Amino acid sequence: MSIPLRPELPALPDEMKSLKVDARGYPVPWFVQWFNGKPDHRVVNPKRLDHAMANPVCWVCGGNLGLKVPTFIIGPAGFTNGINSEPPSHPACAGFSIKGCPFLSNPNMKRRRDASYPVPDGQGKSAGIMLEENPGVMALYESISYDLCSDGMGGLLFSLGEPFSRVKWFRSGRRATYQEIVAAFAFAFEQSKGVCTDSLGNRISDLRAAFDKAIGRVPNDDDQKKYDEQLLGRRMSGAEAWEIVTSSGVRFGLLDQGHLDTVKDMLRDGRTWSEIGTAIG
Repeated sequence: MSIPLRPELPALPDEMKSLKVDARGYPVPWFVQWFNGKPDHRVVNPKRLDHAMANPVCWVCGGNLGLKVPTFIIGPAGFTNGINSEPPSHPACAGFSIKGCPFLSNPNMKRRRDASYPVPDGQGKSAGIMLEENPGVMALYESISYDLCSDGMGGLLFSLGEPFSRVKWFRSGRRATYQEIVAAFAFAFEQSKGVCTDSLGNRISDLRAAFDKAIGRVPNDDDQKKYDEQLLGRRMSGAEAWEIVTSSGVRFGLLDQGHLDTVKDMLRDGRTWSEIGTAIG
């Protein structure tokens, strides 16, 4: 008999409906490692990580990304340095996760590694330097331009290109306010100071400047409301059109499918946003 999903969870995307459900009523992401027939959501299956590093598959459901825009779930630190430790997902799968995953949606959550619930030996270590607490907000970051890079310790990370659309910040399963985002960046900065060392070429002053620059790219509540109203208006009209907003605030207006495909091709070819703007007028 199958286990029902928890009633408070958002609607499950079609892409995730083949996933198993754990004893608590949560879907088990494709990347999770199983031990003795039970999933441990803290531990990544290393073979599936290698597969996702080499192939365009969704990190959450395991299906092919196809033509869907790759979507990363990142926090303030990842947004600041443009680095993420996990592969991208389908937009719908990432959207469900940021609202339904207990760690991602709970601002007070910490990664559980206590003696009463130990991580199996040799498991649970990810590339880079992981911050152990939820910073308070998490974001959906769509990008069709990203590469693998070294973490300097034998692991691989994702170096993210320009976001394909406006980065969307969430807290407790809802859209975060500007003040909540600012507070989360301040918290993440304090966390990051603890792992910031001169031996890595990182100085606290440089870190502070990087966080200040990053928070400057986050729209305030009024700007976000205007942007959301524009999106809502297009959805209500049923128009097959898209608006691209780069992280620096450059808008490309409404694009039809032909122009959108042109933008994607030019990004894959390494063209700059200035060159793209000139090309599509």
